[in-house]
Amino acid sequence: MDMEDGTAINKKDLARATIVKALLELDFGKSEKLARINSVGSGWEKDDIEIVLPYHPDGIVIPKVESFDQVEWANKIIEAGN
Repeated sequence: MDMEDGTAINKKDLARATIVKALLELDFGKSEKLARINSVGSGWEKDDIEIVLPYHPDGIVIPKVESFDQVEWANKIIEAGN
């Protein structure tokens, strides 16, 4: 479920809300429930993680990773939310 490039700038909040609703209401069967955040440094990435994390996606997809530091940053946010 995409909050990044597939989502227009003026639709970021709607995308987040739609993902939360999907995580709450849909049966994904055996499919993984992955939430693709905005790239680290975009200004939206932290809110993306914090909004969907309480609804237990199976994973967070971090696009356009350029360094291990970005993965570590996301990991800290995820660990803080659990």
